[in-house]
Amino acid sequence: MIDVPLEDDEQAAFVAWLEARGYKFTAIPNSTFTKSFKVKKRNHRLGLRPGLPDLFIIAEGKAMFVEMKRLTGSSTSQAQHSWIAALTAAKVPAAVCKGSAAAIQFVQDTLRPSDMWPEQGGRVSCGAHGVDVLGKPKFDYTCDECVLPPNHKDPF
Repeated sequence: MIDVPLEDDEQAAFVAWLEARGYKFTAIPNSTFTKSFKVKKRNHRLGLRPGLPDLFIIAEGKAMFVEMKRLTGSSTSQAQHSWIAALTAAKVPAAVCKGSAAAIQFVQDTLRPSDMWPEQGGRVSCGAHGVDVLGKPKFDYTCDECVLPPNHKDPF
């Protein structure tokens, strides 16, 4: 049996990558757990809503959101899907990423869209996820059919 890193471990690896590049980012504390009804009510009254992606990132003047997931054994909630859809509709790059490698690839692709750098290993859409704001096929970082081309060079 292969050990799959926990989501926290994947996010920590991604955060280390962001820090090494000097990008501005913050984690969104939506997962702060409390049994206290009083704290839950206060959080809601002050605007905390479920589903906002785990990380907000500003890299090279571009804002984006990443929802981290582990490579296997995790799912995306309806609230998370709703936030990703709302953000992308507002032309804010946002993605659910399985693992730190997918999150890193998302940031790199957001900074340099794949149609502009396929020779450097941009992601290739399977064609089943609609089109982006530029009319280009979108890919999904959780989709096994969206692939890296054979000439991809590992960015790490």
